[in-house]
Order: sequence, then C-alpha cells, then structure tokens
Amino acid sequence: MLGGAGGCGKSRVTEAICAFMSHHDRLHTLRSLASSSAAAVAINGLTIQSMLREGRNRLCINTTLTQTEITSIETEWKNINYCLIDEISM
Repeated sequence: MLGGAGGCGKSRVTEAICAFMSHHDRLHTLRSLASSSAAAVAINGLTIQSMLREGRNRLCINTTLTQTEITSIETEWKNINYCLIDEISM
C-alpha cells in the first residue's frame, strides 16, 4: 500500500510500476484499480465497482452476482498476480 497526501506522486509511482511491468512483458499480470472514475482514468485502470461488476445498472445494493458474472470475474483475474489500488482512502 502506498500512502500520501494528494499531489505527492502516488499515481506517478503507479505509472512507473506499470512501465516496469510492461518493459519486462508482465503487464498482463497487473491490474490497476481506483475508487473513483477520475483516479481510474489517471492510472489507465478500472474502478473497483466496475471490476466487481457493480456498475450503475445495479439498482439494489444487496444484489448478488450471477454465476456467469462470477465466472467472468474469475476468468479475468485468473492470471493477475498484482493489484494496484489508487485513492484507497476515499
């Protein structure tokens, strides 16, 4: 976990990690997530809600995922070894 005040360079560290992984042909093993859409765009990642398929189309907060959705998430994450979460404090 990387902490720090806004504007101190946490997203730049994320970019550097992604560049390192890309250089070593391991970017496919890394997923970048953020709590807000603005932060997700800044790190070329997904929101945590999007990754969990909890987007705007989910009307009920207690909606459970279907087996198809669970299988899809499992398949997507099967080869992910590293997960970076930006803006974790939000």
